[in-house]
Amino acid sequence: MKSILVTSCMTLVAISVFGCANEEGPPGVEEGFCFPTGPDGDDYTEADEFCLEDYCPQRDCENKVVAGAMCDREGGTSPTCICDCCVEQPEVGGDPGSPEIWEEVYTCILGSDCEQNTPVRLQLVQKGVCGETIDWYLSISPDEVWEYTGTLESGAFNWEQIAPPGFTESGCWQFSDDGQRFNKRSAGPGFYCIGAGSRGAGSTPAALPSCAELEASGISDFTSCPAPPPAGPLD
Repeated sequence: MKSILVTSCMTLVAISVFGCANEEGPPGVEEGFCFPTGPDGDDYTEADEFCLEDYCPQRDCENKVVAGAMCDREGGTSPTCICDCCVEQPEVGGDPGSPEIWEEVYTCILGSDCEQNTPVRLQLVQKGVCGETIDWYLSISPDEVWEYTGTLESGAFNWEQIAPPGFTESGCWQFSDDGQRFNKRSAGPGFYCIGAGSRGAGSTPAALPSCAELEASGISDFTSCPAPPPAGPLD
């Protein structure tokens, strides 16, 4: 998840810094200011590079990925670096031209009926500077593909369905530490589900609890994230 971090502090003429949140930063990058470099005060090229290459990686984005950085254009005589940082997420999907294949089995309660241990094959595409966005696809038939999208953070992937129109489902996958398996909970109008996924075409997902165990689980919100494997989706 990206967060905008704005470094703002006051300086003396001697360019000493007071009141910074990260005052104990690495040597050589003590100032957060990015004064304009052009004669008219509108050339920020060098200032932007300073923020991107020097200040943000070592101060506001330390131990994170710099998703973007710029010199604050509204800073007047004391413009400051604006740092856009994000935490690198585990790699669980592929590129648009080469999506990662996952196998899933799911069990759903639909009114008084239960659809148990249904196998499906999923295609995952991972995007974003830190891999924080995942689109995934489920082919129902050669002419029908269901599409979903969501955000990955620390192994928890919260998603919602975006196509086809008129069908709504949202839920969460919780990935294992090694990124090879996930547990799923999801729900939509009149139904709720659990699932288990495994990475790679032909891989075998973990066995799921029975319909009776799902009905008796007592879970009130099936869009909440389950525990990661090796626990089960009802644990």
